[in-house]
Amino acid sequence: MLRASAIFFGQEPMSRVCIVALVMSPTLSARPASLRAARCPESVRARPEFGRVPSKAKGSLGLEQVITGGQLGIRLLVPQLYWLNFEQIARFSGRMFGWTERAWRAGTMSSLFSELRVRDVTLRNRIAVSPMTQFSSPDGLVNDWHLVHLGSKAAGGAALVVVEQAAVSPEGRMSTQCAGIWNDEQGEALARIARFVSTVGAVPGIQLGHTGRRGCVEPPWKGGGHLPEDHPDAWEMIGPSADAFGGVMPRIPRAMTHDDIATVTRQYAEAARRARDAGFQWLEIHCAHGFLLSSFFSPLANRRTDEYGGDFAGRSRLLVEVFEAVRSEWPERLPLSMRFGVTEFAPGGQTIDESVELARLLAPRGLDLVDVSFGGNSGRAQTPWDEEGFMVPAAQRIRKEAGVLTAANWNLADPVFAESIVREGQVDIVMLGRPMLANPHWPVYAAMVLGEARPYDMLPVQFKTWLNKYQRSRVNNGFGHVVADAASKAAE
Repeated sequence: MLRASAIFFGQEPMSRVCIVALVMSPTLSARPASLRAARCPESVRARPEFGRVPSKAKGSLGLEQVITGGQLGIRLLVPQLYWLNFEQIARFSGRMFGWTERAWRAGTMSSLFSELRVRDVTLRNRIAVSPMTQFSSPDGLVNDWHLVHLGSKAAGGAALVVVEQAAVSPEGRMSTQCAGIWNDEQGEALARIARFVSTVGAVPGIQLGHTGRRGCVEPPWKGGGHLPEDHPDAWEMIGPSADAFGGVMPRIPRAMTHDDIATVTRQYAEAARRARDAGFQWLEIHCAHGFLLSSFFSPLANRRTDEYGGDFAGRSRLLVEVFEAVRSEWPERLPLSMRFGVTEFAPGGQTIDESVELARLLAPRGLDLVDVSFGGNSGRAQTPWDEEGFMVPAAQRIRKEAGVLTAANWNLADPVFAESIVREGQVDIVMLGRPMLANPHWPVYAAMVLGEARPYDMLPVQFKTWLNKYQRSRVNNGFGHVVADAASKAAE
C-alpha cells in the first residue's frame, strides 16, 4: 500500500509549505492515475447525522487526521500509487481544515453558499428544506411540533424552509392528521411558523396541494393504506378518472365533474390568499407524487375523454388553470414555484419532454422555479432510489430547455455532490429532506466540508457568537470531541 504523508508549516494558507513523502509497498506496482476529487471521509459520511449517502466507487481516498508535534498534518491512505502535485494536496487539505477555494482561485467561492434572488426575495444560500408531511396536525392545524421541526432547520442555516403540503380542502388531505389551509384558523396557526422562520434569516415557504385518490390514508407508521369506506373518519376521494391507485390504496375515486374542477381551482386560490396573509414569502403548488394535479397530468391516471384528458393540452389544462388562479392571489413580488412529477419510471407515463413544455407554458404566466420530482402515479414504478441525485438530469434539462430556475430532490446529502450540481448549472436550489431530519445543521456541516472560511456566520447570533469564539468546536467537522470519541470507540 502507498502511504502519502503531508505536513504543513506556517500560519497562513498561502504561506504553508507542503512536504509530501511517498512510500510504496514492494508488493504493489506503480502506475499513474488521476487523483479523484477529495470527498468527506467515509467514516464521517456514513454516519446517520449526515443523511443517507450512497457508497463511492473503489479507489476513493481513505483519510486519517493526525497531529504531529503540535502541528496539523494529514495522512492519506491511497489504495494505488497516484501522482500528487502540490495544488492537489493543498486543495484537498483545504477541504479538511476549512481553507477556502479563494486561496487558490481569487474571487471564487462555493456555489452552494452563493445568494439567489428570485423576484423580491433573496435566499442566503442554495439550500432549501423540502416539504415533509409530518402526519401531526389534528383538524389540519400545525402546532408546536411543526414550529420546532421547521424552526430548527431555519436556525440551522437553510435559506428556504418550506412547510409540508397544506391541503386546500378537508378532502385534499393525505390523512386525518395532515396540515390544512382551508380555513382562517389554520392560516393563523401557520403564520406563527412563518414569523419565526423569518426572524432567523430564512425565507418561509409553503406548499399547497390536494392528494386526490392517494388521500384518506393512515399514517405511514400504521401502514399508509386507505381507510375503509365505512370508517367514521373516511371521506369520498376524487380524481381525474374512476381508477384506483392499487396496492394498499384500493379504493376507487369518483371521477371529477366540471363543477368539481371549478371548486378545486377556487380552493387553491383561497389557500394562496391565506398563505399570503400568513406572511409566507415563497409559494409552491404540488403537482407530483400521484396527488390530484399530478394524476391529471399523467396518462397512467387520467383516462378522461373531455377537454381535461387525452393529449398534452388536455392533461395540462387543470394545472394551468390552477396556476393562473393561484398567481392571481399571490403577490407579483413573491416567487411561485411548482413541483413537477416529470417521470413515472414506468411505461406509459408522462415524458420529460412534456414537463419541459409545461414549464414553457407556465413561465410567461409567472412560474419562477420548477421543483423536480417523480410522478408517483404507478405502483409498478422502477424508481432508482439508491442512485445519487437521480432527478438531477431532468432538472438540468428543464432548466436549459425551458429557461426557468430548477430545484432537485432525492439523495443529495453529500455536500461535494450538492456543490457540483449547483456550480455546473444543473440546478439552482438543492432540496433536502432526510438529511435535514438527521442533521438540522447540515448547511454548517456542508460549509465546513467545502472549506467556507466562516461556516458559523449563517447561524443566529445566539449560536455563532460562541461557536466562532471557541474554534475547537470545529473538531470533527463541527460535531465536537464527543462524536469523535464515540466513533473511535465504535471502530475499535
